Amino acid sequence: MIGKAKRDFKNINKQEVVSIIESFFSHLKTEVFYSQDFTATNEQIIELVEEYIYYYNNERIQLKLNKLPPVSYQEQFCTA
Repeated sequence: MIGKAKRDFKNINKQEVVSIIESFFSHLKTEVFYSQDFTATNEQIIELVEEYIYYYNNERIQLKLNKLPPVSYQEQFCTA
């Protein structure tokens, strides 16, 4: 099954890729940057983004992925 998921991702068109990226950045801005009033250095911003990417992939619940984070959802295919 994971092969199928990879194959589908490879066939995704440019418009869908842009949509996915825009959605991610929208969540990032809303959940990290707009919710805080701070002045940060470039290093702090990089750290915040890296922490959010980890959270987004490993902890944040995705309703369209059966209420699982992306990594947990993908692991179901590896063990099946």
